[in-house]
Amino acid sequence: MFTANYSLKDLGYDNRLATTLGMNGNSFGGGIGSNPSRSSSNLNVSTGVAPTPSLGMNLNSSEPLQRSSTCDDTSHNFVEAPRGSTNFHASDARNSAPKKTRGFSRAIKTSTIMLTSGKRIEIHLDEDLGVPMGQVRNISSLLSHECGYQVRTHAPLLQAHWDDIDEDTKQKLIDGVTTNFDIDTKEPKWYKYICDNMRNRYNDYKHKLAKYYKSCESDEVARENPPIQLLRERDLSEWEWLCDHFMSEKYQKRSETNSINRSKKRWEHCGGSRPFSLYYHDHIEGGSQFPDIVTWGTTHMSKKKKNWVNDAAKDAHDEMIKKKNEYLENITDEGTSMDEIVVAPNVGTEIMEDVIGRGCGRTIRGAGKG
Repeated sequence: MFTANYSLKDLGYDNRLATTLGMNGNSFGGGIGSNPSRSSSNLNVSTGVAPTPSLGMNLNSSEPLQRSSTCDDTSHNFVEAPRGSTNFHASDARNSAPKKTRGFSRAIKTSTIMLTSGKRIEIHLDEDLGVPMGQVRNISSLLSHECGYQVRTHAPLLQAHWDDIDEDTKQKLIDGVTTNFDIDTKEPKWYKYICDNMRNRYNDYKHKLAKYYKSCESDEVARENPPIQLLRERDLSEWEWLCDHFMSEKYQKRSETNSINRSKKRWEHCGGSRPFSLYYHDHIEGGSQFPDIVTWGTTHMSKKKKNWVNDAAKDAHDEMIKKKNEYLENITDEGTSMDEIVVAPNVGTEIMEDVIGRGCGRTIRGAGKG
């Protein structure tokens, strides 16, 4: 047996890429916020390496942990072997395969890009749009996926909310994105952007865990059948804490309120993780006189299915187009071509506000936060 000792940094990638390439890289051993490319890993060239114990394994047995059928095993719509581990329950893949729904990103593409280029991904924060820009395509989405990976892998779950996490831990999580991105996280603008992004990813993660918990028949069943794929290699004490949290009266009341608020939502967008401001910028570059309305249509109609997210979204867009045409008719003299028409600033925004209103006194409903 030949064993070679390499630093993952020497090889130019972190553990998530090692898993993709079929190598037996260790999991992040440095704890919260550790830089995986600076940790040492023994890569065994042979295939006889014993897998690292994880939540997918019964520590007293070599057999995978079996789930109870009384939990909805596919409710989280997410199947993934933990990075740095070969432990994976094949039945989970079979059970979840028919769902064909979108799970959490593993942010592997960022590591692949860094390995190919031999350096971290260059990125800057656009002052006007307030979003990340760079030479790499969809770089804003890549950064968002990286934030999600850092949160799901390292963020402590023993707090009810992101704001309850101490600042030192937050800083370490935020610094984690510098593994693949050339970012100075000490700059206030970058710190705020990444912190806000991670807050959203943390909420998404907690929501998935809560959804799994609620899919179980009882609290006891949930505790006996932790969501292996979602928790990855975390300590089971975190799941126990979450179960206590989900059972608390305070959480139950808040959950009921949130459920009522979500039921009032008229539609969901399908713009993905790309900021709305980038769609808006693209439409301005394309010469649109009503980039707000075009952006709203782009992010509420599925490109693949060629359908609106629902009838309410279609009706709202039809009303926007109707008001846009009425505006153009009022400012256009007979015989004037469309190329000669000058549209006043913010007309599209005013039309949208008139049709769908504003949420929380600031953003237009369904138009994103940036």
